[in-house]
Amino acid sequence: MATTDNLPTELQVIAVRGVGWDCSSSATIVCALNGNLLGGAVASPIEIEARLLTTGASQIRNSASVTALEDRNLSNNS
Repeated sequence: MATTDNLPTELQVIAVRGVGWDCSSSATIVCALNGNLLGGAVASPIEIEARLLTTGASQIRNSASVTALEDRNLSNNS
């Protein structure tokens, strides 16, 4: 399983961490789960620490996507 998060330009990554995850960070954060996740199991959360680069934004929206090789329910990937 993998997650991808394209951070808004207003944010700068400081750190990315999650138990059981291998993550790389830049403007796009990519994390891959070590090992398999069995049906019905829940993966540990991924924490993103970021710095706000602008003072003018009143809201910043961010979303990530999740993919798996044998994902049978594509409607729950965000």
